[in-house]
Amino acid sequence: MIRFALFPRRHDTAAPAAALIAATLCALATSPGAQTVLSTTDAVVQGKLCVGVPCGTTQGFLTETLLLRGTDTAIRFDDVSSDGGPTNDWQILANDVGNSAAAINRFSIMNRSENTTPFTIEGPAPVNSLYVAGNGDVGLGASLPQDDLHLQGGSTSSLRMGIAGSDGSAAFRLSANAFGLNFQATGRNVTNPTFRSLLTILSSADHGVVQISNDDLILTGDLTIEGDLFTHGSVCAAGCDRVFDADYPLPTIAEQAAQMRSARHLPNVGPTDEDGPFNVTQKVGGMLNELEKAQDRDNQARTVEIAKLRTRLAGLADLDARLTSLESAPP
Repeated sequence: MIRFALFPRRHDTAAPAAALIAATLCALATSPGAQTVLSTTDAVVQGKLCVGVPCGTTQGFLTETLLLRGTDTAIRFDDVSSDGGPTNDWQILANDVGNSAAAINRFSIMNRSENTTPFTIEGPAPVNSLYVAGNGDVGLGASLPQDDLHLQGGSTSSLRMGIAGSDGSAAFRLSANAFGLNFQATGRNVTNPTFRSLLTILSSADHGVVQISNDDLILTGDLTIEGDLFTHGSVCAAGCDRVFDADYPLPTIAEQAAQMRSARHLPNVGPTDEDGPFNVTQKVGGMLNELEKAQDRDNQARTVEIAKLRTRLAGLADLDARLTSLESAPP
């Protein structure tokens, strides 16, 4: 438990609490390092209070009830609990001390037990840098947050994600701006230290142009790929290059023709609905298989035809020899 007891509650004494406090503060101001217990009971100050060496009897106040004045203003919460419960000590700090290059104007909440500062607002922070609405929505730059987290900037709003302790090379950034780009995802790493665009959605994009449902990606509109397209899955379920294996059950031309006429499509390509979607991966694999089967059958047919031609050529050669023999015989 943290207890903060400074001011005595006056029940039956004529001297007001403020007079006692003022006298004690004056004593503290004239006796550096002195520590005085003002009261060990509850206290009430019916007025405004200034704490710090610069405070004087003519101290002016604005709207504040408590004024802290000094070169190192802070409020420390010193937990002296000994019951095994939470005991962290905390401190509210205003500004750094000194004029070093690292000193900044700031308002911070420090965890003195862990020597960390989990919350800081620097002096130059603009209006509404952090705004928590009554419904719990958080605005960063927005005084009327419309979502759980609402980022609002001038011409650009960005959300950046990086790795703590790194040199900043590995980072990912989501941004929206007012120059025609509605949403952009950029990233960089050690190999490519400059932010490069990974995904861009223009503000002119139609409604529902990209949809992700379960394990499906649905695109409405044209798809342009400036590069190679690779797919993973059962591309070669029909066999693909196995067509050239010796044990592959390659149908004859007559058998293939009969299957096509009966099914009204290439056997391993499958039916294609003219008005519905189809599996491009399966179609490409099936077409590759059918193309290789056709090529293999064509090669076999050519081999048979070549054999026939050679037989005919052999017969012609025999006939030519006979004619030559007849022509050379004496009359």
